[in-house]
Amino acid sequence: MTTFLDRYFGFTEPMCDDDGLYDGCLAPPDQATFLYWMSWMGMVTGLIGVWNGYTWLGAGTCVGSVFAQMYWSNPTYSWRRTLDMSWIQLLIWTHLWVALSSSHVMMYVLIQIFGAVSYFISWMFLRQGHSWAGTFTHALIHLCANVSLLVLYTS
Repeated sequence: MTTFLDRYFGFTEPMCDDDGLYDGCLAPPDQATFLYWMSWMGMVTGLIGVWNGYTWLGAGTCVGSVFAQMYWSNPTYSWRRTLDMSWIQLLIWTHLWVALSSSHVMMYVLIQIFGAVSYFISWMFLRQGHSWAGTFTHALIHLCANVSLLVLYTS
């Protein structure tokens, strides 16, 4: 099946195994590597948070970056995935709690909502077999999360 990304940008859809995985991984190697490198944004964002006085939140974001890197280095159904997703959920709720008292709460929430919508779009692309489109929209989740945190940390 030829997609927009294949036709115009050369992102050919890789074939998965009979079990729907890629040699036991949830993402093909190129896409996992792309999301691994996207996960490094959290480290920079977390350090900016620490620098601006959001010590615990920024440190938590750095830890989340490490957990995401651990997961995307070998994205399988494992404890690393559970740890990554659980930590991110904790970060989302603690940051939202702090953001509620920020003067930039609306900007923070709007960016977070865009990231949440990107999550569902990514999921839909993946269910339809468009792994590259799913990967790029998943990358939007990382981007939105980090931009919203920068809004919070610098306000």
